[in-house]
Amino acid sequence: MLKYLSSVRLAVILIAALAGLSVAATLYDLPEMYQSWPFRIIAAAFFVNLLTCSVGLWPKLLRTLRRDAASLAGKEAGFKESSLDADAFFEALAKNRYKKLSTHETASGRYILARQNVPQLFAPHILHVGILVIIVGAFLSSFAVTGQLMLSPGESQPLPRAITERVGDGVITVSDFSTHYDEDGAVDNWVTTFDLSLDGEEVAQDATTRVNHPYKEHGLSIYQMAYKNMYVVHIEGADEVTGDYAIPESQRFPLGSRTVDIEPMTDGVALLYVFDENNDEVGSYAFKEGDVVAIDENTTIEYIQPMNATVLEIKYSHAIPVIFAGFIIAALGSLLMLLGRYSEAQALVSADGRVSLRIVNKSAYARRKQSQSFGIAEQEEKDTSC
Repeated sequence: MLKYLSSVRLAVILIAALAGLSVAATLYDLPEMYQSWPFRIIAAAFFVNLLTCSVGLWPKLLRTLRRDAASLAGKEAGFKESSLDADAFFEALAKNRYKKLSTHETASGRYILARQNVPQLFAPHILHVGILVIIVGAFLSSFAVTGQLMLSPGESQPLPRAITERVGDGVITVSDFSTHYDEDGAVDNWVTTFDLSLDGEEVAQDATTRVNHPYKEHGLSIYQMAYKNMYVVHIEGADEVTGDYAIPESQRFPLGSRTVDIEPMTDGVALLYVFDENNDEVGSYAFKEGDVVAIDENTTIEYIQPMNATVLEIKYSHAIPVIFAGFIIAALGSLLMLLGRYSEAQALVSADGRVSLRIVNKSAYARRKQSQSFGIAEQEEKDTSC
């Protein structure tokens, strides 16, 4: 059972299952898939699979680290005769940057164990730890909660209920929302400036969030998700509808005996469309500030001013630092793997100065190259001892 839990076959099945869920979530726009129990169960199973595999490799790592020259005594049958004498052999060790020399004197001669790139021996294990941390972060992120708010500058709103259940009562107040442009006049970013309080205590003042640069504190991530053009209008009609309203763009709403829709046009000018009860357009107007348009005999609409609103997505999760930590650890493991492979030179220097040795390295190319450097015949066999 333990052997199957740590097997590559199970890892492939679990990775395929996670990939299938991710593809389905993307194709069918199902972000809730990542918060489903099937996703959590598969992620947990993959964690157990990788953990058992990693733990199974640690004894081998410890044996390699504990190995010394004395352990080579009587095992020189696989060594190959070198064309180098003892002095040239030690020069070759230094030239190939072999360190951590261990020696053991016997009647047969002197056994030598030299190591190269010892940190790289830990690379796959560090990579495994990084992936394990990422999986933990992914599992924790499946319990994250999100909510959205749409606010205009100067407006305050309580945080979404799903968020307050985790962090307590909170209020966000938007002090400014602006569009930033680059040197060519193209839109560079949208920036929201806000104050945030939790349980009556102000925790952020004049904080900002922008696209690709969210605000992250107290387990909260506040993203600049979108923005809305809105239009402040005054409606005159029946008593129950007379008053001032902020109408979002591209949102048809009933007014009097008809329906209307306000669309953006240029700065200071909007397009007002009027539809009858059959949804047929009966009029369109260039709607400027101060304009009054009669919708029917009893209802008018006046354009007072434009107003922008920011759309913020608020997410609560402690998983993000965990995931970032996992990526950093995995990147370190990957970097160590790219810098070279762990290698051993196992040698016997006889009393008369003859040298025989074996190069232990998982890379066939490295073995061939070092074999030539140490003056021994090319090793064809695959080394699996480290």
